[in-house]
Amino acid sequence: MLSKKLARKYYLERIYAESRKPDYTEEELRLQKERAKKLKEYGKKRRKEREMRAARKNS
Repeated sequence: MLSKKLARKYYLERIYAESRKPDYTEEELRLQKERAKKLKEYGKKRRKEREMRAARKNS
């Protein structure tokens, strides 16, 4: 198991490395928005299908 000193050093190095990452490019942001939209549409589709199956089962 790591000592507290080593764990703290590792933690600080990770924080520093994460903070040094560049911001997202416009292309990456656009792709994220597209994926989010597709995922939202897929969720709506699946929810609707599930509701239809439940309605058919209850009929």
